[in-house]
Amino acid sequence: MAVYPSLYEGFGLPAIESMACGVPLVASNTSSLPEVTDNAAILVNPCDPLAIAKAIRFLLSDQVARRTFVERGLRRAEEFRWERIVAKTVQVYQDVASRMGTRQAEEVSAKSVIV
Repeated sequence: MAVYPSLYEGFGLPAIESMACGVPLVASNTSSLPEVTDNAAILVNPCDPLAIAKAIRFLLSDQVARRTFVERGLRRAEEFRWERIVAKTVQVYQDVASRMGTRQAEEVSAKSVIV
């Protein structure tokens, strides 16, 4: 089990790494973590130690819930695989470049797209 009661998170890479490793996750209900984890983690107030303890106890005592969160986490982590992120990023650059015109598109491709 991973417990990640972060008070502020710009993106939440540790949460994604935890889910990708197949462990159930207890995470903060603040900043980017609800969006990053979607429904694949138990979200708690990071300033409430009793809520954190309750979530940990729940995952330790309920095998079905634990397995459910592991499966959800593995599926959610797939959305953030590097290959997929790179492909989406390149597609965005290509879309922008195609809107800019041929000459500018060549400049954008040469300067901005590094894979």
